[in-house]
Amino acid sequence: KAVELERIIREELAIFIQSHLPAADLSEMDEVFFSYVTNVLEDLGSPKSVEENFDMEAFVEMMEAHIPGFAEINSGNVYGMMFSLSERLCEARSK
Repeated sequence: KAVELERIIREELAIFIQSHLPAADLSEMDEVFFSYVTNVLEDLGSPKSVEENFDMEAFVEMMEAHIPGFAEINSGNVYGMMFSLSERLCEARSK
């Protein structure tokens, strides 16, 4: 199940990043990176979560460290992607 969730995250992030940064090098997306993103998504998907709890600045800094240029992506687009990905993970978990 965790493998399936990671696959969803990998695919969605790759599509999102490449749509905004076609030349991005995704090879820096390692286990630590995915573990971080998965934790952020799980926080977003928890019932007690509210959008204000999502630390966009910290998230963008982490993403920028792994994928140079990420900070240039419109934060509204990043929010949208994160919330839709969080919903997808909730659906995948409930199956």
